[in-house]
Amino acid sequence: MNKMMKWLFVAVAFTGMCACSGEDALQQSSQVETSSVSFSFFDSTVEKFGEAKLSNGAMEANGGSITRAGDSLFTGDVQTRADDNTTTTWKKRFTRLDIAIIPVNSSQKIQYIHQADATQDGFGSATLRLPIGKYKMVAIASKVKGEVNIVSAEKVTFPENEKLDDMAYVCKDIEVKSGSNTFNCKLERAISLLKFQSSDNLPVGFSKIEASLVGNVSRVFNPTTGYGVVDAGGNTHNRNWSLAKATSGKPLSVSIYVFLASEKETIQADLKIYNTDNEVAKALHFDQVILQQNHVTTYTGPLFTSGSAFEFTFENTDLLKSGYDKTFDDDGLTK
Repeated sequence: MNKMMKWLFVAVAFTGMCACSGEDALQQSSQVETSSVSFSFFDSTVEKFGEAKLSNGAMEANGGSITRAGDSLFTGDVQTRADDNTTTTWKKRFTRLDIAIIPVNSSQKIQYIHQADATQDGFGSATLRLPIGKYKMVAIASKVKGEVNIVSAEKVTFPENEKLDDMAYVCKDIEVKSGSNTFNCKLERAISLLKFQSSDNLPVGFSKIEASLVGNVSRVFNPTTGYGVVDAGGNTHNRNWSLAKATSGKPLSVSIYVFLASEKETIQADLKIYNTDNEVAKALHFDQVILQQNHVTTYTGPLFTSGSAFEFTFENTDLLKSGYDKTFDDDGLTK
C-alpha cells in the first residue's frame, strides 16, 4: 500500500488529485461555497471482540503460516483513540483506514476518497473542505495490505488474494454547514469469527488444512445494512492454511472471518486435513453451525488423532463468545 496519504476529490481547495473527470467539475466546485470538515474515528472505543489466548503454547494458523496465539493477536479491549498512549495498541488491530464521502442526490456515486495507513501522522483523523450540502460518509478500518474498494454505500469489497480479518466501519449521514464542521465517528464491528480448535497436538506428517463454509456468508460488505452481501442461495467461503512452518507437538487452531447476511446465520462447515503426500488424512463435516455477528463461535475437538482427553482453557475472560460453541469427537459428531 502507498505509505503516503492520498486524496481523490473534486474541489480545488483540497491538496491532492481530482476524482471527477474534466475541467467542468473543477470549475463547478470553485463556484460553490465550501466549509472545513474534520473527521475523527479513533476517539471512541470499539466494542470488545478480543481473541482468546490459548493455554499450553497453542499455535494459531494464520493465513499461510503458523504463529503462537497471543504473539500477534490482540486480546481484550480495543481502544481506538489515536494519541501517543494508544497508537501502538491501535496499530496492532487495524492498519488501514479508507473513507468515502458520497453526495446525496447526486448522480456521482463517490466524490471524495481518503486513504491512510497506521504509519502516517494523524492516522485516524481527516480534515478537508467540502461544498455545503448533505453527504453519506462511509469509513472502513481494516488490516488488509491491498486496496479496500468502497464501491458505494451499499458495497465494499476486499482484496481477493487476502484473507478477511477483523474490521470496523461507520456509515453516517452528515450535513456540511457554513463554518467549521466536526464529526466524531464511532466505529462498529460487523464481522463474525468461526474458530476450530484442536484438542490434540499436531503430529508430524501433516501439510495443510482446508475449510469450506456454505451458507449466508460473504466477503462483500454492505455498510448501509451492516451485513454481508450474499447471492441468492447463499455463498461458499474457502480458506486454507499451510502447516509447513508449524511445530509438531503443539495444539493448533484455525480462524475464519466472514460477513453474515443477518445478525445470526446457520451454516455448514467442512474441514480437510492433508498429510505430506497431499492426501486427505481426515475430513470433518459440521451441520447447523451457528454464527453471530461480532461474536466468536469455537468448535473444539481432535483434528489430527482419534480422540483426545486434552482440553483448552481460555485465559482471556473478556472474550465475547457466541454461546454456540461445540465440542466434537473423532468422527466430527458434535456434543
